[in-house]
Amino acid sequence: MTRRVGPESGEGETTLTGSDADAAVRASPLLWAALGALLLVRLISLALVPVADSSEARYADIGRRMLELDDWITPWFDDGVPFWGKPPLYAWMSAAGMGIFGIDGFGARLPHFLAGVLVALVLWDWQRRERGAAQAQLAVALLWAAALFYVCAGAVLTDMALLLGLVLAMRGFWRALHAPPAERRPEGWLLFVGLAIGLLAKGPVALLLAGVPITVWLIATREVSRTWLALPWLSGTLTMLAIAVPWYLLAERRTPGFLDYFLIGEHWRRFTVPGWEGDRYGTAHLEPRGMIWVFLLLACMPWPLLLPLLAWGRRTHLRPASARPAGPSTREGLYLWAWALWPCILFTASRNILWTYVLPSLPALAILGAAWLARDDRPRRHARLVALGLLITAALFAGAMTMRAVEGKAKSAGEVIAAFEAQRQAGDELFFVGRHQFSVAFYGRGRYRPLPDFEALAARLDEAAAAGTGCPRRFVALRRWGDAQPPPALRARMRHVAVHEGYELLEVVC
Repeated sequence: MTRRVGPESGEGETTLTGSDADAAVRASPLLWAALGALLLVRLISLALVPVADSSEARYADIGRRMLELDDWITPWFDDGVPFWGKPPLYAWMSAAGMGIFGIDGFGARLPHFLAGVLVALVLWDWQRRERGAAQAQLAVALLWAAALFYVCAGAVLTDMALLLGLVLAMRGFWRALHAPPAERRPEGWLLFVGLAIGLLAKGPVALLLAGVPITVWLIATREVSRTWLALPWLSGTLTMLAIAVPWYLLAERRTPGFLDYFLIGEHWRRFTVPGWEGDRYGTAHLEPRGMIWVFLLLACMPWPLLLPLLAWGRRTHLRPASARPAGPSTREGLYLWAWALWPCILFTASRNILWTYVLPSLPALAILGAAWLARDDRPRRHARLVALGLLITAALFAGAMTMRAVEGKAKSAGEVIAAFEAQRQAGDELFFVGRHQFSVAFYGRGRYRPLPDFEALAARLDEAAAAGTGCPRRFVALRRWGDAQPPPALRARMRHVAVHEGYELLEVVC
């Protein structure tokens, strides 16, 4: 069977064979293989790549403390210091993973990797129902190969849990209005379940990320009355509050002051006060205003670089409207673009931002990108190019992690602690120097407390010498990045032993 298709431009014509037509609606085996390779690399990295300072090690250590203290209400930043910066879903996930697989990077990260897989499955099922397996596969592939999604899917951060809630909510709202009648009610409940997950993952910002695009779409399409009747607003809202609010109340009861700090400080002052000094747990990340759009471009890599190849020859290969696979209507396009652009619009004027703030945009952009590719009558070519993008992302990630390990730039104390404990004898001591190092707390399970400075280290060594207790073995782990080196007189008292990741291990000479 041969089907002749004239391009929209009206110039020339192309022929779409029966096998090519099948490729336009069926998932590509090549693309599945490339996606499988990408996932395998990320899964292996969960165990091989050290949990690094500062953000990931901080969240992983909070999960470790939650598990060891058996306290599932209050995330603890340090001994006696509650962590009010985020709700606890990320810590529940990591604590559960470490409870099953052990306290290490794999156990802490696996639940976040599975959350990324679940995001992809929700997106796949949504798009498969709407417009077939081929576009669903393209959307999933575009999402997984995006640099930011790939990094976050397997990192101990709050962002993947938030994204899972957001995708459930945005899917639930849309399909509650547009799915076959028998599916609309259960789909509508996903809106409220997703918002509850978002409230426990990152707080009220989840309501803002979903609510504004939905509101814009409702106003633009004048669908308010139909939407009011289609969704279980009262019972759904009560269910959402029943899932999320109890933890907030228990958290405030356990550590009074949480609600003021989290709701006002983290959700208003952080973004409206440049260099906000009220942050109890980190430092402000000051960027030029509008930098969020640059972050979006970087988050989508390698697709901006491959766009010229994907678009090459497109003008003469566009399907006419009658021959295209199902794609977003104008109304659905408005919904997706509002979803995709809103996170960047929200943070355009803010200077205290991170590149992870654009993660909520990526699923909508993946859906739009898949529909854009499906309008072209060369599905096999695009499958090969998208597979290339998947492999590029996997290769660059693996290469970057390998280079960091080889060059000793991994900001993690995991290897140096493991090396010390492997040859530790009774009475041996290990000292760290400098500000709080979360990877030290995580891998050392709270056994090692960093000394504040080199003066404190010298005082500890002098105390031991004055005690006349012989010559116990004492070791010092010095970070090879970001810290001052010890003064020459102190350095002369130590000999080099080895380099482990980003740390140099030295032994104190008696």
